[in-house]
Amino acid sequence: MKPRSTPPIRLAVLGLDSGFFPENFALWTQLCQNYPWINPPFPRAVVTAAATLGRSEREIVNNAGITPQQFARKYNLKLYVDADELLDQEKPDGVFVCGRPSCLPAIAMQAVRRGIHVYVQKPTGAAADQVAAVAREAKKRGVAAAAGITLRHDDAVMASKEQLRAADMGRLCSLRVMSNHGMPGGNTWYFDKGEGGPELWLGWYAIDLLHCFTGARITRLFATGHRGDGSGRRENTIIHAACEFANGVKGSLDFYGNIYYPYSRAEWELLGERGLIRNVQRHEVEVYQRNRPQQALYRNQFWDGVARDINAWLHSWTTGKTTGLTLAGAAEVVRVAAAIRKSFTTGKAVAL
Repeated sequence: MKPRSTPPIRLAVLGLDSGFFPENFALWTQLCQNYPWINPPFPRAVVTAAATLGRSEREIVNNAGITPQQFARKYNLKLYVDADELLDQEKPDGVFVCGRPSCLPAIAMQAVRRGIHVYVQKPTGAAADQVAAVAREAKKRGVAAAAGITLRHDDAVMASKEQLRAADMGRLCSLRVMSNHGMPGGNTWYFDKGEGGPELWLGWYAIDLLHCFTGARITRLFATGHRGDGSGRRENTIIHAACEFANGVKGSLDFYGNIYYPYSRAEWELLGERGLIRNVQRHEVEVYQRNRPQQALYRNQFWDGVARDINAWLHSWTTGKTTGLTLAGAAEVVRVAAAIRKSFTTGKAVAL
Protein backbone atom coordinates (compact mmCIF):
# COMPACT_ATOMS: atom_id res chain seq x y z
CA MET A 1 0.00 0.00 0.00
CA LYS A 2 1.42 3.37 -1.01
CA PRO A 3 1.85 5.68 1.99
CA ARG A 4 -0.09 8.92 1.93
CA SER A 5 2.06 12.01 1.29
CA THR A 6 2.15 14.75 3.89
CA PRO A 7 -0.07 17.69 2.84
CA PRO A 8 1.78 20.93 2.14
CA ILE A 9 2.04 23.67 4.72
CA ARG A 10 -0.63 26.27 3.94
CA LEU A 11 0.53 29.88 4.07
CA ALA A 12 -1.13 33.25 3.44
CA VAL A 13 -0.06 36.88 3.06
CA LEU A 14 -1.73 39.46 5.31
CA GLY A 15 -1.13 42.91 3.83
CA LEU A 16 0.02 43.96 0.37
CA ASP A 17 0.93 47.66 0.78
CA SER A 18 4.66 47.03 1.12
CA GLY A 19 7.61 47.05 -1.22
CA PHE A 20 9.50 43.81 -1.93
CA PHE A 21 8.01 41.61 0.80
CA PRO A 22 4.59 40.33 -0.33
CA GLU A 23 5.88 39.28 -3.74
CA ASN A 24 9.15 37.82 -2.50
CA PHE A 25 7.54 35.82 0.29
CA ALA A 26 5.20 34.23 -2.27
CA LEU A 27 7.93 33.92 -4.92
CA TRP A 28 10.57 32.23 -2.76
CA THR A 29 8.07 29.83 -1.21
CA GLN A 30 7.14 28.84 -4.77
CA LEU A 31 10.71 28.66 -6.09
CA CYS A 32 11.92 26.49 -3.24
CA GLN A 33 9.50 23.74 -4.23
CA ASN A 34 11.42 23.29 -7.50
CA TYR A 35 15.00 24.10 -6.42
CA PRO A 36 15.63 22.31 -3.12
CA TRP A 37 19.23 23.46 -2.61
CA ILE A 38 18.66 24.67 0.95
CA ASN A 39 19.85 22.64 3.94
CA PRO A 40 17.79 21.49 5.74
CA PRO A 41 15.42 20.92 2.80
CA PHE A 42 12.63 23.45 2.37
CA PRO A 43 9.32 21.87 3.48
CA ARG A 44 6.43 21.40 1.09
CA ALA A 45 4.59 24.70 1.35
CA VAL A 46 2.13 26.73 -0.69
CA VAL A 47 0.82 30.29 -0.38
CA THR A 48 -2.92 29.99 -0.96
CA ALA A 49 -4.37 33.44 -0.21
CA ALA A 50 -3.71 37.11 0.46
CA ALA A 51 -5.63 39.94 2.12
CA THR A 52 -5.48 43.63 1.25
CA LEU A 53 -6.60 44.62 4.79
CA GLY A 54 -8.72 47.39 3.31
CA ARG A 55 -5.83 49.32 1.78
CA SER A 56 -6.70 51.06 -1.46
CA GLU A 57 -5.41 49.89 -4.80
CA ARG A 58 -3.44 53.12 -5.12
CA GLU A 59 -1.69 52.55 -1.76
CA ILE A 60 -0.79 49.00 -2.74
CA VAL A 61 0.50 50.01 -6.17
CA ASN A 62 2.55 52.86 -4.65
CA ASN A 63 4.31 50.42 -2.33
CA ALA A 64 4.22 47.00 -4.01
CA GLY A 65 4.21 48.19 -7.63
CA ILE A 66 1.41 45.76 -8.48
CA THR A 67 -2.38 45.72 -8.06
CA PRO A 68 -3.98 43.19 -5.70
CA GLN A 69 -5.62 41.46 -8.67
CA GLN A 70 -2.32 41.20 -10.53
CA PHE A 71 -0.69 39.78 -7.42
CA ALA A 72 -3.43 37.17 -7.03
CA ARG A 73 -3.20 36.08 -10.67
CA LYS A 74 0.61 36.00 -10.69
CA TYR A 75 0.82 33.65 -7.69
CA ASN A 76 -2.50 31.85 -8.14
CA LEU A 77 -3.93 33.12 -4.85
CA LYS A 78 -7.42 33.72 -3.54
CA LEU A 79 -7.85 37.40 -2.67
CA TYR A 80 -9.56 38.73 0.46
CA VAL A 81 -10.05 42.17 1.98
CA ASP A 82 -10.49 41.21 5.64
CA ALA A 83 -7.89 39.29 7.66
CA ASP A 84 -10.46 37.55 9.86
CA GLU A 85 -12.37 36.28 6.81
CA LEU A 86 -9.18 34.91 5.26
CA LEU A 87 -8.16 33.19 8.50
CA ASP A 88 -11.65 31.70 8.96
CA GLN A 89 -12.03 30.50 5.37
CA GLU A 90 -8.48 29.41 4.50
CA LYS A 91 -7.30 28.23 7.93
CA PRO A 92 -3.61 28.71 7.08
CA ASP A 93 -0.89 27.10 9.17
CA GLY A 94 1.18 30.28 9.02
CA VAL A 95 1.03 33.81 7.66
CA PHE A 96 3.40 36.42 6.29
CA VAL A 97 2.51 39.80 7.80
CA CYS A 98 3.28 42.81 5.58
CA GLY A 99 2.61 46.54 5.54
CA ARG A 100 3.30 49.71 7.50
CA PRO A 101 5.44 49.08 10.62
CA SER A 102 2.91 50.82 12.87
CA CYS A 103 0.19 48.35 11.78
CA LEU A 104 2.16 45.11 11.84
CA PRO A 105 1.91 44.14 15.54
CA ALA A 106 -1.90 44.31 15.56
CA ILE A 107 -2.15 42.23 12.39
CA ALA A 108 0.28 39.65 13.76
CA MET A 109 -1.64 39.48 17.04
CA GLN A 110 -4.83 38.50 15.14
CA ALA A 111 -3.07 35.41 13.82
CA VAL A 112 -1.15 34.58 17.01
CA ARG A 113 -4.33 34.54 19.11
CA ARG A 114 -5.69 31.91 16.74
CA GLY A 115 -2.58 29.77 17.21
CA ILE A 116 -1.25 30.56 13.72
CA HIS A 117 2.51 30.90 13.17
CA VAL A 118 3.65 34.35 11.99
CA TYR A 119 6.54 35.72 9.98
CA VAL A 120 6.50 39.53 10.21
CA GLN A 121 8.30 41.60 7.60
CA LYS A 122 11.04 43.90 8.77
CA PRO A 123 10.99 46.20 10.64
CA THR A 124 8.06 44.44 12.45
CA GLY A 125 6.71 47.55 14.18
CA ALA A 126 7.31 51.19 15.03
CA ALA A 127 7.17 50.63 18.82
CA ALA A 128 9.27 47.97 20.58
CA ASP A 129 6.72 47.35 23.34
CA GLN A 130 4.02 46.45 20.80
CA VAL A 131 6.32 43.97 19.05
CA ALA A 132 7.38 42.48 22.39
CA ALA A 133 3.72 42.02 23.38
CA VAL A 134 3.11 39.89 20.27
CA ALA A 135 6.26 37.87 21.02
CA ARG A 136 5.03 37.18 24.58
CA GLU A 137 1.59 36.11 23.34
CA ALA A 138 3.20 33.82 20.76
CA LYS A 139 5.36 32.18 23.43
CA LYS A 140 2.32 31.64 25.65
CA ARG A 141 0.43 29.93 22.82
CA GLY A 142 3.34 27.93 21.44
CA VAL A 143 3.37 29.87 18.17
CA ALA A 144 6.54 30.32 16.09
CA ALA A 145 6.95 34.10 15.67
CA ALA A 146 9.79 35.21 13.40
CA ALA A 147 10.88 38.42 11.71
CA GLY A 148 12.82 39.33 8.63
CA ILE A 149 14.35 39.48 6.24
CA THR A 150 17.83 39.56 7.76
CA LEU A 151 21.43 38.96 6.72
CA ARG A 152 21.80 36.12 9.25
CA HIS A 153 21.77 33.42 6.58
CA ASP A 154 24.12 35.19 4.21
CA ASP A 155 27.02 32.80 3.48
CA ALA A 156 29.61 35.38 4.54
CA VAL A 157 27.83 36.05 7.84
CA MET A 158 27.60 32.34 8.60
CA ALA A 159 31.25 31.81 7.64
CA SER A 160 32.31 34.69 9.89
CA LYS A 161 30.37 33.29 12.85
CA GLU A 162 31.93 29.87 12.30
CA GLN A 163 35.43 31.35 12.13
CA LEU A 164 34.78 33.35 15.28
CA ARG A 165 33.90 30.07 16.99
CA ALA A 166 36.51 27.76 15.47
CA ALA A 167 39.57 29.79 14.44
CA ASP A 168 41.06 30.39 17.91
CA MET A 169 40.25 34.09 17.75
CA GLY A 170 39.87 34.36 21.50
CA ARG A 171 37.17 36.43 23.15
CA LEU A 172 35.42 38.96 20.91
CA CYS A 173 36.55 42.41 22.05
CA SER A 174 35.01 44.80 19.55
CA LEU A 175 33.28 44.90 16.20
CA ARG A 176 32.21 47.24 13.43
CA VAL A 177 29.24 46.68 11.12
CA MET A 178 28.20 48.68 8.07
CA SER A 179 25.07 48.22 5.97
CA ASN A 180 23.98 50.10 2.88
CA HIS A 181 20.57 50.37 1.26
CA GLY A 182 19.20 52.50 -1.54
CA MET A 183 16.36 54.84 -0.65
CA PRO A 184 12.75 53.96 -1.52
CA GLY A 185 11.12 56.22 -4.09
CA GLY A 186 7.62 57.27 -5.01
CA ASN A 187 4.66 57.88 -2.72
CA THR A 188 5.40 55.23 -0.13
CA TRP A 189 4.69 55.18 3.59
CA TYR A 190 8.40 54.95 4.43
CA PHE A 191 8.68 58.66 5.14
CA ASP A 192 5.40 59.05 7.03
CA LYS A 193 5.77 60.20 10.61
CA GLY A 194 5.13 57.38 13.02
CA GLU A 195 6.64 54.63 10.82
CA GLY A 196 10.01 54.55 12.57
CA GLY A 197 12.22 56.54 10.23
CA PRO A 198 15.33 55.48 8.29
CA GLU A 199 17.14 54.55 11.51
CA LEU A 200 14.61 51.70 11.81
CA TRP A 201 13.96 50.46 8.28
CA LEU A 202 17.52 51.15 7.09
CA GLY A 203 19.29 50.38 10.36
CA TRP A 204 17.52 47.02 10.73
CA TYR A 205 20.26 44.93 9.11
CA ALA A 206 23.22 46.53 10.90
CA ILE A 207 21.55 46.48 14.33
CA ASP A 208 20.59 42.82 13.93
CA LEU A 209 24.11 41.88 12.79
CA LEU A 210 25.54 43.48 15.94
CA HIS A 211 23.23 41.29 18.03
CA CYS A 212 23.96 38.26 15.85
CA PHE A 213 27.75 38.49 16.18
CA THR A 214 27.92 39.45 19.88
CA GLY A 215 25.03 37.35 21.20
CA ALA A 216 24.26 40.21 23.58
CA ARG A 217 21.97 43.21 23.76
CA ILE A 218 23.10 46.83 23.49
CA THR A 219 23.06 48.64 26.84
CA ARG A 220 24.30 52.11 25.84
CA LEU A 221 24.89 54.00 22.61
CA PHE A 222 25.74 57.39 21.17
CA ALA A 223 24.66 58.22 17.61
CA THR A 224 25.07 60.98 15.06
CA GLY A 225 23.22 61.39 11.79
CA HIS A 226 22.90 63.64 8.79
CA ARG A 227 21.26 63.79 5.39
CA GLY A 228 23.03 62.29 2.41
CA ASP A 229 23.19 64.32 -0.78
CA GLY A 230 21.26 61.69 -2.71
CA SER A 231 18.33 61.33 -0.34
CA GLY A 232 16.17 64.22 -1.54
CA ARG A 233 14.49 64.15 1.88
CA ARG A 234 14.83 65.84 5.26
CA GLU A 235 15.49 62.64 7.22
CA ASN A 236 18.93 61.54 8.36
CA THR A 237 20.07 58.84 5.96
CA ILE A 238 23.70 58.49 7.04
CA ILE A 239 23.93 57.37 10.65
CA HIS A 240 26.80 56.31 12.91
CA ALA A 241 26.58 54.88 16.42
CA ALA A 242 29.03 53.69 19.06
CA CYS A 243 27.63 50.93 21.28
CA GLU A 244 28.31 49.06 24.51
CA PHE A 245 26.98 45.52 25.00
CA ALA A 246 25.81 43.65 28.09
CA ASN A 247 28.77 41.22 27.79
CA GLY A 248 31.36 44.02 27.78
CA VAL A 249 32.00 44.07 24.02
CA LYS A 250 32.32 47.48 22.37
CA GLY A 251 31.09 48.12 18.85
CA SER A 252 29.99 50.56 16.20
CA LEU A 253 27.54 50.60 13.33
CA ASP A 254 27.22 52.70 10.20
CA PHE A 255 24.37 52.66 7.74
CA TYR A 256 23.86 54.57 4.54
CA GLY A 257 20.52 55.16 2.91
CA ASN A 258 21.45 57.19 -0.14
CA ILE A 259 24.14 55.03 -1.75
CA TYR A 260 22.93 52.58 -4.35
CA TYR A 261 24.16 49.18 -5.45
CA PRO A 262 26.63 47.82 -6.50
CA TYR A 263 28.22 49.42 -3.46
CA SER A 264 28.63 46.87 -0.69
CA ARG A 265 25.40 45.77 0.96
CA ALA A 266 27.21 45.02 4.22
CA GLU A 267 30.72 44.95 5.72
CA TRP A 268 32.05 43.97 9.12
CA GLU A 269 35.18 43.53 11.23
CA LEU A 270 35.26 41.27 14.28
CA LEU A 271 38.27 41.83 16.53
CA GLY A 272 39.13 38.98 18.88
CA GLU A 273 41.93 38.73 21.43
CA ARG A 274 44.07 36.77 18.97
CA GLY A 275 42.90 37.74 15.52
CA LEU A 276 40.61 39.65 13.19
CA ILE A 277 37.79 38.53 10.89
CA ARG A 278 36.99 40.95 8.10
CA ASN A 279 34.44 41.00 5.31
CA VAL A 280 34.39 43.57 2.53
CA GLN A 281 31.85 43.81 -0.28
CA ARG A 282 30.36 40.48 0.88
CA HIS A 283 32.67 38.65 -1.51
CA GLU A 284 35.01 36.87 0.86
CA VAL A 285 35.69 36.49 4.56
CA GLU A 286 39.30 37.24 5.52
CA VAL A 287 40.82 35.82 8.68
CA TYR A 288 43.98 37.40 10.15
CA GLN A 289 45.92 35.73 12.97
CA ARG A 290 49.42 36.30 14.31
CA ASN A 291 52.10 34.01 12.79
CA ARG A 292 49.54 32.43 10.46
CA PRO A 293 48.86 33.06 6.77
CA GLN A 294 45.83 35.10 5.87
CA GLN A 295 42.82 32.91 5.14
CA ALA A 296 40.20 33.94 2.60
CA LEU A 297 36.89 32.11 2.31
CA TYR A 298 35.06 32.49 -0.98
CA ARG A 299 31.57 33.87 -0.79
CA ASN A 300 29.12 32.87 -3.55
CA GLN A 301 27.53 35.87 -5.27
CA PHE A 302 24.05 34.32 -5.27
CA TRP A 303 21.99 35.49 -2.29
CA ASP A 304 19.01 33.44 -1.16
CA GLY A 305 18.62 34.95 2.29
CA VAL A 306 14.84 35.34 1.94
CA ALA A 307 14.44 31.62 1.30
CA ARG A 308 16.76 30.65 4.15
CA ASP A 309 15.01 32.96 6.61
CA ILE A 310 11.61 31.50 5.69
CA ASN A 311 13.04 27.98 5.89
CA ALA A 312 14.37 28.59 9.41
CA TRP A 313 10.92 29.80 10.46
CA LEU A 314 9.14 26.78 8.97
CA HIS A 315 11.49 24.30 10.63
CA SER A 316 11.18 26.08 13.98
CA TRP A 317 7.51 25.03 14.10
CA THR A 318 8.53 21.46 14.90
CA THR A 319 11.97 21.88 16.45
CA GLY A 320 11.25 24.87 18.69
CA LYS A 321 14.68 26.25 17.70
CA THR A 322 15.74 28.63 14.96
CA THR A 323 18.83 30.20 13.43
CA GLY A 324 16.67 33.11 12.28
CA LEU A 325 15.49 36.24 14.06
CA THR A 326 12.63 35.75 16.50
CA LEU A 327 10.00 38.40 17.06
CA ALA A 328 11.39 38.89 20.57
CA GLY A 329 14.78 39.65 19.02
CA ALA A 330 13.15 41.98 16.52
CA ALA A 331 11.61 43.96 19.39
CA GLU A 332 15.14 44.66 20.62
CA VAL A 333 16.16 45.91 17.14
CA VAL A 334 13.20 48.32 17.18
CA ARG A 335 14.19 49.46 20.68
CA VAL A 336 17.78 50.18 19.57
CA ALA A 337 16.56 52.12 16.51
CA ALA A 338 14.46 54.36 18.76
CA ALA A 339 17.49 54.93 21.01
CA ILE A 340 19.56 55.89 17.96
CA ARG A 341 17.00 58.51 16.99
CA LYS A 342 16.85 59.84 20.56
CA SER A 343 20.65 60.09 20.69
CA PHE A 344 21.21 61.99 17.45
CA THR A 345 18.23 64.23 18.25
CA THR A 346 19.40 65.15 21.77
CA GLY A 347 23.14 64.90 21.16
CA LYS A 348 23.49 62.67 24.22
CA ALA A 349 24.29 59.04 24.92
CA VAL A 350 21.26 56.81 25.62
CA ALA A 351 21.02 53.90 28.05
CA LEU A 352 18.76 51.01 27.05
